[in-house]
Amino acid sequence: MRGDDGTMRLIDYEHARYDLAARDLVRLATRVWPRRPDLKESFLFFTYGELDDLDLAVIEHVTYLDALTARVRAAGRCVSRIDVAHPASQ
Repeated sequence: MRGDDGTMRLIDYEHARYDLAARDLVRLATRVWPRRPDLKESFLFFTYGELDDLDLAVIEHVTYLDALTARVRAAGRCVSRIDVAHPASQ
C-alpha cells in the first residue's frame, strides 16, 4: 500500500498463526491502534471487516495471555542456566 505522501507501507504478519483470526490482531490492537485509530479503521475496512463481540472478547483475553507470556519470558532471562539445571544447589 502506498500512503498519500507516496511512502510505501506494509503489514508484517510475522506473528500470524493458525488460530482464531482475531488473535492475529492483538499486537495491532494493543500497540498501534490506541495511538492511531485511523489505522484501525483502514486496516479493518480493507482486510478483516467489522469486529464482532466474539472478536473483541478474543482480543481482550489474548491480550492478557500475551502480557503474561512476556513477563514469563522476561523472568526467564534473569535465571541462569546453572540455576535451572541444578535448582537444589541453591
